[in-house]
Amino acid sequence: GMTGFLQQRQGSSLPYSVPRGTWLCKDGEWVAVSASAESVGRRVMELIGLGGRDELQSFGGRIEARDEIDAAMAAFCAARTVDEVVAAFEDAHAAAAPVYDMAAVFADPQVRARGSIVEADGVPMQGLVARLSETPGSVRWAGRAMGADDPPAWSSIDSPRQ
Repeated sequence: GMTGFLQQRQGSSLPYSVPRGTWLCKDGEWVAVSASAESVGRRVMELIGLGGRDELQSFGGRIEARDEIDAAMAAFCAARTVDEVVAAFEDAHAAAAPVYDMAAVFADPQVRARGSIVEADGVPMQGLVARLSETPGSVRWAGRAMGADDPPAWSSIDSPRQ
């Protein structure tokens, strides 16, 4: 949020859930999909054009066909914007969501409304995860300045012991 650095996408998957991961959409945005329930997996197969195949109706069958399913997911997403993919998955009652970069995190209305990012001493940082009614807590300061605890250039810490 402060430097503008955007981590490159590396994808994600699980060995026991197919499809599950991130895919690039035609608008250059990424979407995360998880079909970790048996019934959801079947609906996703239908959605991406692989429905009606008996071998893809079970976890085991989908795991065996991971490469084919991943290719079908990639093609499905590449032909649609992230909003279109998310809407299609919502219609199919399956889990999908846009993958945010840090700019999108900071701009998201829900992130703002929940106070997920707060400012302390002019520094944006993660807000409290749990807000309890009896002990709500607060972020009171940003901590020491970056580099404040670095050893000085002349320090013997980096030089060999005498």
